[in-house]
Amino acid sequence: MMGNNRRRIGMVVGLVVIGASALAAGAAAAVAGYKARYTGGTIAAIPLKCSGYFNLEDEQAVRFICKGAVWEVPYRQVRALEYGGSKTRTLFISGRKHLLTIHFTDRDGKQQLGLFELSGDSAPAVLKTLELRTGKQVKYEAEEAEKKP
Repeated sequence: MMGNNRRRIGMVVGLVVIGASALAAGAAAAVAGYKARYTGGTIAAIPLKCSGYFNLEDEQAVRFICKGAVWEVPYRQVRALEYGGSKTRTLFISGRKHLLTIHFTDRDGKQQLGLFELSGDSAPAVLKTLELRTGKQVKYEAEEAEKKP
């Protein structure tokens, strides 16, 4: 009888540890940022087609982190935000691309831009945060894009 209770307690403790680990991993993923891919523009610090994430925790600057490369620009230097969703269709898959263009002024005063493909579930949060922190309204490129970011 005593052995069964110890086994049950051990199982419960094990489940609690596994559950806590899963929660910690989920929290770490949430802190990491919003998945995106750099698809073009004039940002030399980021390799083309590099998959990474936006870190929007800093209230002073937007950051895109990808394979050790970090691009950062203060929100006050963002000149415009554009969003366009395009439909994609292959033989087996149809879906949407969520494309964000960030127009900004670099440290040397030159106008630059970065084009990023956002994951569908992160697009609304990224757009809203960028609008709030930059004070710029997102310009929607297509009527369909404005309906469902």
